[in-house]
Amino acid sequence: MQPRRDSWSQRLIRWHAAPPKEGESVRWECVDGGFIAISLGEGEEIGQAVIHAGDGRRAVVETYEEALGVAETWRS
Repeated sequence: MQPRRDSWSQRLIRWHAAPPKEGESVRWECVDGGFIAISLGEGEEIGQAVIHAGDGRRAVVETYEEALGVAETWRS
């Protein structure tokens, strides 16, 4: 028996928390080598949260909670 491709368990298994790299607050890595990380903004983005992914996506949001929501969406 195989889980559906879009099932919660399939998403859970694909992504796992990983040690953050320098400058990151939190990082998730995928079994296919991708990653999503959140860091605190610097320079003009100070006071904001920055989400970036290994595929080049990047977003800047006002709060860390918003960043967690974006990261969750990107991992889906």
